[in-house]
Amino acid sequence: MTQIIAANQLNTLALGAPKAIVAIQTPTAPIVAVNVQILGLVGVGSWGPINLATLLSGNDNAAASFGPVTNRSYDISTAVMVGVQQFCPAYKGVRVTDGTDTAASGSYSTSETVETATIGGTITNGDSEIVQITPEGGSMVTLTIPIVTADTTTTVATKLAAAINGNATLKAAGFAATSAAAVCKICYPSGSTPTFGKTDGTSITCTLASSSVSVAKISLTGLYSGVVGNGIVATIQPGTAANSTKIVIARPGYAAESFDNITGTGNLLWANMAAAVNNGNSPFRGPSRLCIATAGPGAAAGPSTATQVTMSGATDGAAITDSALFGQDTAPRKGIYALRGSGVGVAIPIDLATSTDWTNYAALGEAECFMVEAATAAGDTVTSAATELATAGLDSYAMKIDFGDWVYWFDPINNVQRLLSPATFLAARRASLAPQHSVLNKQINGVIGTQKTFSGGVWADPDRDAIYQARMDLLCNPVPGGAYWGSNGGINSSSNAAINGDNYTMMTNYIARSVANWAGTNIGELQTPDQRADAKAAGDKFFFSMWKVGQIGNADSANGVGTPPWSVLINDQTTPPDMAAAGYEIAAVRVQYLAVIRWFIVNLMGGQTVSVAVSATPPGFSQAA
Repeated sequence: MTQIIAANQLNTLALGAPKAIVAIQTPTAPIVAVNVQILGLVGVGSWGPINLATLLSGNDNAAASFGPVTNRSYDISTAVMVGVQQFCPAYKGVRVTDGTDTAASGSYSTSETVETATIGGTITNGDSEIVQITPEGGSMVTLTIPIVTADTTTTVATKLAAAINGNATLKAAGFAATSAAAVCKICYPSGSTPTFGKTDGTSITCTLASSSVSVAKISLTGLYSGVVGNGIVATIQPGTAANSTKIVIARPGYAAESFDNITGTGNLLWANMAAAVNNGNSPFRGPSRLCIATAGPGAAAGPSTATQVTMSGATDGAAITDSALFGQDTAPRKGIYALRGSGVGVAIPIDLATSTDWTNYAALGEAECFMVEAATAAGDTVTSAATELATAGLDSYAMKIDFGDWVYWFDPINNVQRLLSPATFLAARRASLAPQHSVLNKQINGVIGTQKTFSGGVWADPDRDAIYQARMDLLCNPVPGGAYWGSNGGINSSSNAAINGDNYTMMTNYIARSVANWAGTNIGELQTPDQRADAKAAGDKFFFSMWKVGQIGNADSANGVGTPPWSVLINDQTTPPDMAAAGYEIAAVRVQYLAVIRWFIVNLMGGQTVSVAVSATPPGFSQAA
């Protein structure tokens, strides 16, 4: 008989009786390049989860997740709209609040007949109150409420309500109860004629009476806080099936949620409705993404015509300060720390204008392999900005600081001109680029002007030089490439010229995160010549692909032509035998990045006596990624 097994399950020296064996070999897993073109945004919204990284694809998705573009500082949807203008492909937003945010709410209430049980008398330990309820067409249910010394007439009423709500027979018959002070209100299906009885204790009394009161059948609360919830409308109406009810929950401008064919008698209808909203009621209708529902004690039937519930009372809690953007790194993580493990390549605390936590932002960027970008305060001066960066002690390839010449931008949603941080523009443009490129000299869209240009000023070369020497980028017009808005620096805040290009940050993070997964796949394997060869081959294949598409190389070797600009070594020199025996395997990887041209010098010789030799051979061109 032939056995088919995985190769790592085969013990060649213990095969037993003669047999044919097919051992399935698993190919070496390739290194998969990670996406570092995701922009992380930390700011405020009018809807959506708080301190949770949420994937966004563009303007519509941002409005759906965090509410519309709003004319205020720190606004996530605003930053996404600016990012879309820079062709940024993807975002992850983290909403923060000042703690005053509230969710919208609303309820469906009607007047119905209830039985009120008013508790009176004197509390005597060991006494009890007995109430009998006979549903229409059913058998009597006897509820015995024991009384202890700690009781009051209020707690006895509460115990009675709990006993009614916890009784399976009464629940199935549509009964429900609530208590307030010493009164227990017992709701029952409209149109039914149950009977109620009671046996007073020696010192406690129970007075039964019918009354008509307004009772909330179902209450709705926004799934998230924020003023978007104030526009949510729930419509309760007869369902499609006979003797059923439907609730439709709608957010203006978006597809409504319909929970249809909800059945039940008395309070069971409202309990079933709340369950449908919270859990879904079919394979095609999952839980609501707009509301959380709570069934009240009401037991009246659903409305015979469509009845609307408009939710209100929500607030955004958007009056934050810069410290809220920073957040905390302990559970539950808040602010920018909510981006841990999110996979973003660039992160901006939107409209951050203080330097208090710059070094901590940089430490997070280094740890998580993403670049954090921020700007100095609006209307800054070159001298004060340089002093601020030096005072903050920031010197890191993981954080990029833009000079505080803030940007005027036209908001098409609110039809107003607004002042935004230059980091919002430059970070989005950085995220739109492949990692090997620099944002230097790249065009920035959507800029009307800056504080400098609106005041009639221009950026002279000495000012540009001073900003560059201070390790800050500048969004300005013109840039070296011409009269358009763009980056004049393309640098991070590091003082080390070997690593201070923004392309260094992105390429290093890109490669490190990609090969991290490769390293992880080797854990648990046996260290053999074949394993080393396979691991090296996977590394070589990945770097060859990068070289082929123009992501690594040098002036003499690019696009797969020339001397390979990388090496991957895994041998006894990188991993001595004693370390291998202890469980270590070390790969030595060296990669050369393509150099960004920062200075292009033209040595011009002109004059009527200059001789020129013209070549008939045209220059060659190579394809770059």
